[in-house]
Amino acid sequence: KYFLVFYSTITDPCVQEIPVRWSMPFLREQIKMPEAGVRRHTNFETHMDSEAVAAGLASGKLLKGTLRVSAQKMSKAMVVLDTRKGRDQEMHITVRGKLARNRAVHNDIVAVQLIEQDDHILTCPNLEDDEGAEAAPAAGWNGDDSSDSDEEDVRLTSAILGGPVDESGPQPSRFPGASTADEGGGSAARRSKRPHFAKVVAIIDPRGTSRVIVCTLHPNERHSGGRANCVVGQEDALIRAKPTDYRMPWMLIQINDVTRRVLNIPGPLDQYQLWPVQMMTWSETATLPLGRLKGQCLGKAGDLDAEERHALIESELAEHDVEWSDALLDETDNMILNANASFQEEVSKRQDLQHKRIFTIDPAAARDLDDAIHVDRLPGGQQVEVGVHIADVSHFLKPGSVVDAEARSRTTSIYLVNRVIPMLPFGLCNGLCSLNPNEPKLSFSVFFRLQCDSGELVVDP
Repeated sequence: KYFLVFYSTITDPCVQEIPVRWSMPFLREQIKMPEAGVRRHTNFETHMDSEAVAAGLASGKLLKGTLRVSAQKMSKAMVVLDTRKGRDQEMHITVRGKLARNRAVHNDIVAVQLIEQDDHILTCPNLEDDEGAEAAPAAGWNGDDSSDSDEEDVRLTSAILGGPVDESGPQPSRFPGASTADEGGGSAARRSKRPHFAKVVAIIDPRGTSRVIVCTLHPNERHSGGRANCVVGQEDALIRAKPTDYRMPWMLIQINDVTRRVLNIPGPLDQYQLWPVQMMTWSETATLPLGRLKGQCLGKAGDLDAEERHALIESELAEHDVEWSDALLDETDNMILNANASFQEEVSKRQDLQHKRIFTIDPAAARDLDDAIHVDRLPGGQQVEVGVHIADVSHFLKPGSVVDAEARSRTTSIYLVNRVIPMLPFGLCNGLCSLNPNEPKLSFSVFFRLQCDSGELVVDP
């Protein structure tokens, strides 16, 4: 880093006399930069390769789990460990601080090494400069990026190779330099009772890193209010993407011909527009990861359509909100034609319930009526018969079909505020497999009896 003291002009042996108003890229060209090939400062540890991870997991020196980051404070995270044989309880271990997370993000499957908060404090000034990304702004997505003061005050020692975690011991102090009764001469046995922490040594499955994240876009500077109207200048090389999900890190997006055209920059950025962004890479020397735009603007925060698309992307369901393929629609049409042609033949093989008063319990505007019930008082008046009827989708939907493959991919219908993204095409879910009033339908039914006075199930009617 080069620190220049600005007066009316800058005078430096390597820089000609330059008015202050001139741009920083010009200054960089005038300053004698380090020779190519000089190693940059490393902020993070190198991730282990797959062979080393496999060996560490097999020997028990490493543990595998899912990283969960706090939405209130990004410096607080834990790894939910894979359930061990004979243990039904969920096991987790704390991963505290940006250094200990080692570029892993929320929902990544990671390999971790046990450490103990004890003798050493790992700090990195380069990381602390951008620790605004570690705290959720109090005033919404576009608030000033205040520093997370205790992000890197993490005391780390060498790995603890095995042994159960005993949390009965005293808690170590959060503050650097503070001491407890065990510090300064405590025995190894007493030290082992302190709560254990972990650091990430490898990302096994980048489930969180690879997903698309909804962000707002801002000029790449420390304080969002540093420029009027969030203006991106001609000299800027990067813009900053701030996720609406506070568990995810800020990202830097390179300004190139595509981003200039899409974002209409240089110029002001609308800080209320929502954009899908995907993380590309996070090197050991970088404070923040690099990302790229992954699609068109969703709209402005607060708009119904934009927030619906936002919710789908955040829930990793955006791929469901697409048009049905022609092959799938053609197969659906054939299903409906065949079902109508063979309906009477199929009815003759089934119990006819059309004489019963069968009804659904759904809102008036509901169109997907896939279940219904009936309640009949039995002779003697002491018992009632209850029937539960489900549309017999499996009669029409055969394994291996195009519709079956799509339904397996979607697994469920998605109910939004003003619309539904169905699991099956409308010809099936709203037509053939919907128990619409006054329409004969094929169903799968279950019957049981209840005592009228007690509501108890009659086991052997």
